[in-house]
Amino acid sequence: MQLKPITAIAILLVVVVLVSISGCTSSNNAATATPTAATSTVPTATPKPTATPKPTATPKPTATPAATLSAWNTAFSKAGYEIATPFKQNRGAISGTVNDGGDKLKPYKYDISITEVATRDEARAAYNAAITKAQQQGYNPGSGLDSDRSWSGYLGNQGFQSDKIVSIHIEEPDKLWTLVWEPLVIVPEPHTMYYVETTYSTTI
Repeated sequence: MQLKPITAIAILLVVVVLVSISGCTSSNNAATATPTAATSTVPTATPKPTATPKPTATPKPTATPAATLSAWNTAFSKAGYEIATPFKQNRGAISGTVNDGGDKLKPYKYDISITEVATRDEARAAYNAAITKAQQQGYNPGSGLDSDRSWSGYLGNQGFQSDKIVSIHIEEPDKLWTLVWEPLVIVPEPHTMYYVETTYSTTI
C-alpha cells in the first residue's frame, strides 16, 4: 500500500521534530557545569613585635653618707688639728672647721667646704664658680702649680703670709683615700665622686 503524499510529509515532519528535540536535550546536558565549592581563605594572625629589653642603667655615684664622716674628725685629730666644728655631710656637701694645734707662731682657723659632684664637667663648673666667688670677695690670685685643678688667693699685700687665704682644689674620685689639700690631711675613706674643696684660712 502506498502512503499518500500528505501522510508522508506529516510523518517526515514528526521525525524532524523528534530529532531536533533530542539534539537540544543533549546539548543542554553537556553545557551544564557541575558547580564547585568556593575556597575560603582564612586570614592568619600577624605576630606581635617582641619588646626590646631596656638597657640597665649605670648606677650613679653617691654622696658621702653621714656615717663615714667620723673618720674625717679622727684623721684631722691625729694630724694635730683641733676640731672646732665636726665634719658633716649635707645635700651633696661636706663641711667642717679645724684649728692649728701645737705651738705654731701664726695659727690659722680652716673653714673647709667640699662640694660633691658626679662628673668632670660639674667639677670644673663648681671649681670656676668657687674662684669667681673668692675674687668677688677681693682675694688676689696667687701662683698655682696646676691652674686647671688648683687655685689660691689672699687678701692684702702680704701674699701667702696674709691673715686671710683661700685655697680651691679639685680632687678626683679615689678608691683608697681622700686627700684634703688645705690643710694637708689624708682621710682613709674612698670617694666615688669628684670633690671641689674650698678652704678659707684665717689667723686666730
